[in-house]
Order: sequence, then C-alpha cells, then structure tokens
Amino acid sequence: MASRELEFLNGFPRGIYNCSILWPYSGGELDPMRAELCRRELSSAKFIQGTDEFFEQWLNEHRNEKSSLLGSREFELKVPEVRSQEFEGGLTRGVITGFAVASDLGWHFADELVFVVNDTSSKRVLVYRDGQREKMRANPLGKKELTPQSLPELRKYPYRSLNTLKSDYCTWTALQIKPEEIYASLRKIGFYW
Repeated sequence: MASRELEFLNGFPRGIYNCSILWPYSGGELDPMRAELCRRELSSAKFIQGTDEFFEQWLNEHRNEKSSLLGSREFELKVPEVRSQEFEGGLTRGVITGFAVASDLGWHFADELVFVVNDTSSKRVLVYRDGQREKMRANPLGKKELTPQSLPELRKYPYRSLNTLKSDYCTWTALQIKPEEIYASLRKIGFYW
C-alpha cells in the first residue's frame, strides 16, 4: 500500500476485513468525510489476522467441523488497488477498489467449487474446479492444481468480480498483505501451479 491515496489505511491493523471497497477520490486523496466513512466501515467489519487463519476458516466451511468467521464457503479476497485518470489541468480522479487475488466462486457456478487466482507473476487467471466439491470434502488438504481455463467469465487477466452485488457479503479486503503472502498460504493447503 505504497500509494498516497492509500495512506489513510496505514493506521489499521494488518489483516483481512469483511468488507468491499469502492471509494472514489479526487486530487490524489479521499475527502475527509469519505475517509472517515471508510474508517468506520473497516472498524466495524469482521476481522481475521492473517492469510493462514483466513484459509483455515475457509477449510472449516468445507469440513463442517465448526462455525467459521467467513459465514460462507464462497469468498472474494482482494487487496486495495488504485485506479486513476488524469484530466486536463492536472486534476486526478479515480477510485480505490479491490484487486481480486483469490476467490471461491461457488455461488456463480451452482455450488461447484470453482477456485480462482489472479497470478500476478504470470499475469494469468488460474482455476481449480471440483464438481460438487467431492474432492474437497474427502481430503480438504489434498493437492489442488490451478490451471489456465477457458471459462468465458474468467478468460481475461485480471478477472474481476463476476457479480459485485451478489458477492458483496462475502468480499474480504486484505490490508498491508501482499498477494505473494496469499499465494504462500494457498500452497500450504494444497493448491499448486
């Protein structure tokens, strides 16, 4: 989170927050009122400290062993991303939004496990599919290969939310966490590419 537009997030603990972000800004920063609304939203969101714990909670949803903080098998895990455009006269406008790093898109594919990763190093969308989640139920920590897929919805890198209104309740935002840390946690639970 090095960009100036994201500096107001530095006061928040490093971790993963159950909220989606779509915050417009102008002139390189959020206006103070919008920044305060963002702080309130983050302060009241469910919170998970790190990526290992996040994916352990996700596995719990599949094991049905105990309740999970996630509240759902499906999720979209994002990191803050700044998209901006400069206009004549030097005015910059943009939006702070989320870049999807990893997602379980079961809600979009009739409860089939469709796990998707935006791989930032290869600039590819990688997918793992598991019918009605049979392999996941049988061996949650088993090997799960992520490969390029030809699903029309997921062909172009980076994939974006397929339905932001439907996925809003299961969107999580990672603050002060890099995609590489998310990838490392995925490898610990059996994903490989």
